[in-house]
Amino acid sequence: MDPAIRHYTAVIQLDPEMVEAHYNLGMAYATQRQLKRAISQWETVLQLDPHHTSAKRNLAKARRMVESAEGSKGN
Repeated sequence: MDPAIRHYTAVIQLDPEMVEAHYNLGMAYATQRQLKRAISQWETVLQLDPHHTSAKRNLAKARRMVESAEGSKGN
């Protein structure tokens, strides 16, 4: 497992409402091309902080990438 993913997962276990840990875990998942997991983390960020601009931007981009990948599988 990626060290960043392990680290932020441990931080979230200690403080499940730490916004930046969820955000950074989403970034770590995105780096590993685990977009659905990244999306889940950024959705959690926005539940905790609806004004988190970076999470909004990354979430929208990741959703488009997943939709595009799923659409290309059907062709």
